[in-house]
Amino acid sequence: MVTSSFVLEGDGTVGFSPGGYADWARQRAYAQQEQAVQKKDKARPPISGQTQTGPARLGYMEKREHAALPGKIEALEKEVAEINLTLSSGTIFAEDPASAKSATERLHAAQNELEEFVGRWMELEERANIK
Repeated sequence: MVTSSFVLEGDGTVGFSPGGYADWARQRAYAQQEQAVQKKDKARPPISGQTQTGPARLGYMEKREHAALPGKIEALEKEVAEINLTLSSGTIFAEDPASAKSATERLHAAQNELEEFVGRWMELEERANIK
């Protein structure tokens, strides 16, 4: 029965491993996998729009987008309010069901767009205010 082994590593060092050769081989394979994962993580490029130290400043196109978003958000908010007003009357469902259906679908689409625009505006606003 083997309780420990001295192993000759490939780089000229002698290592001590508890257990036999099979135990050392299993530990070595695990260590190599961990090193490969660490190297892969280090080689991974930074997320777009960010550097190693943090978010980058706004570029030219992002500045233009940041300036245009409040107008788009305001227009969508007005559209959502108008659609809600139309649908709140209740008579549209009896008088023109097809129009009610299209208004309801547009309401959901407009609300989704509004959420996306507000989220994007918040992201750009945060990056624009970092000094």
